[in-house]
Amino acid sequence: MLRGTVWGGVKPCKTFSEDDNLIIKGNNLLALASLLKRYEGKVKCIYIDPPYNTGNDSFNYNDNFNHSTWLTFMKNRLELARKLLRDDGVIFVQCDDNEQAYLKVLMDDIFGKENFVNNIAVKNVTI
Repeated sequence: MLRGTVWGGVKPCKTFSEDDNLIIKGNNLLALASLLKRYEGKVKCIYIDPPYNTGNDSFNYNDNFNHSTWLTFMKNRLELARKLLRDDGVIFVQCDDNEQAYLKVLMDDIFGKENFVNNIAVKNVTI
C-alpha cells in the first residue's frame, strides 16, 4: 500500500496522494493493519463484506467458523476499522440474517450503540 512496503503479502500498487480514494481487495485484517500508521482517524467510509458464516464455501475464504471464532474474527477487524474511521466516518458491514444479531451487538460495543443509524435490507430475487 505504501510505496516500497510489503507487509503480510500486501504489496504496493502505486504512489498515491492523501486525496486519493482507495479500494483495497485482499485479506482485510492485513489491509486494515497496514493502513493504520498513515490513516488512523482519517477514513470517511469503510465497507466490508466478511464471510456470513453460513457454511457456503463458494468463495476463497472460510465461511464455516465456529460461532465464537467468527465473533473473534469480526471483532479483530472491526476494532482496526474503528481506529481508522474519523469521528464522523461511517462503516457499512454486509451480513445476512445468520449472524446479523450478534454482529449488531458487537458493533454496538465497538462503535457505540448511540452511533448506530440503520439496517439496510436487500431483497434477493432469483430470476
